Amino acid sequence: MNISRYRLCAQTGLTSLEEAVLGLMFEVRCNNQEPLKPSDISKYLDIAVLSRGSVYNYSIIAGILRRLELEGLVRQVTERGPWVLTDKAIRKLE
Repeated sequence: MNISRYRLCAQTGLTSLEEAVLGLMFEVRCNNQEPLKPSDISKYLDIAVLSRGSVYNYSIIAGILRRLELEGLVRQVTERGPWVLTDKAIRKLE
């Protein structure tokens, strides 16, 4: 079994999601729009996961935001609130 191939595929997907989230958040910031919650990001990127009937699960984006937070690129404004880019992320994206 070639596990390394699948690992590379997963890492490529994660990197693409991180770039998409950061790019969207940067564009929102540049347009002076309100900061985004995971549900907003999921809807913009069309990756909200439907579960239990009509309830949407935004855990994919929540996980990406936590990864980016560990890298110092985003922070949450308030508990259960929207997320914003850090100065570090803004410098990287400009």
